[in-house]
Amino acid sequence: IKHVLPLFTEALKDTEDDLRNNGVYGLGELVLFGGETAVPHHEHILSILSNMLAIEQTPRVIDQIVGAIARFIMSGVPSVPVNDIVPVMFSNLPLKEDVEEYEMTFKAFGALYAAGHESMKQNIPKILECALICHTSRTVDKKLILPLVNDLVKQIAKDFPSETQTVLGGIPPEAAAKLNAILV
Repeated sequence: IKHVLPLFTEALKDTEDDLRNNGVYGLGELVLFGGETAVPHHEHILSILSNMLAIEQTPRVIDQIVGAIARFIMSGVPSVPVNDIVPVMFSNLPLKEDVEEYEMTFKAFGALYAAGHESMKQNIPKILECALICHTSRTVDKKLILPLVNDLVKQIAKDFPSETQTVLGGIPPEAAAKLNAILV
């Protein structure tokens, strides 16, 4: 970690979008797979990502930051400030360009849902919006992502039927039909 963390953080300062994007991805992977060795660096990494998010203009880099936040959640480390980072994740959804990050985002949604995290119920509309995008996007890896999406949508509809129906009633009929198709 002591060798790669400086490389990733330096990449975040570059003017090249791809380099910044890769730096953010590297930090997220470091958190996800770094285990206990990465824990002492979590606060610093979150601070860097927060500062970056405040000034970043490139949609795919912002999407990658959302993915890094999802990786923090998926790391399962008890010291991760989930209540602080979940609102940041939701406020930057739906993803704009880097739709591959929906895989990690929906894995994080699933983990939060399984843990009964309070943010899930209040963000049902945002979750369903992202689910619709996953179903309609031509660039989403549907074989990889749709099982995650569909399982969560079915669980939400089962556990929160009135909230789900409220969302379905407030979206265009063709979008509602697509969501209803997931539920059967």
